[in-house]
Amino acid sequence: MTKNKHLHYIFVRSQNKAETDPVIVYFNGGPGGGTIPLAWVGLSPLAVRDIQPDGSFSLFRSEEHTSELQSRQYLVCR
Repeated sequence: MTKNKHLHYIFVRSQNKAETDPVIVYFNGGPGGGTIPLAWVGLSPLAVRDIQPDGSFSLFRSEEHTSELQSRQYLVCR
């Protein structure tokens, strides 16, 4: 990364056999198209709620996720 760029990520471990299950890596981006929001809209066992005006939020465990059989890595460079 350069002086003005930063790599941000979220890693979600498989709920099955994390040591042997595949890892899916999500790269997305462009103006207005970040990868991190994918983690909060059904692709992860965690979801966002209670977003505050200051940008803070809380997480809760979602029962409607798809990470039972693979780990997921969400990457974004800003």
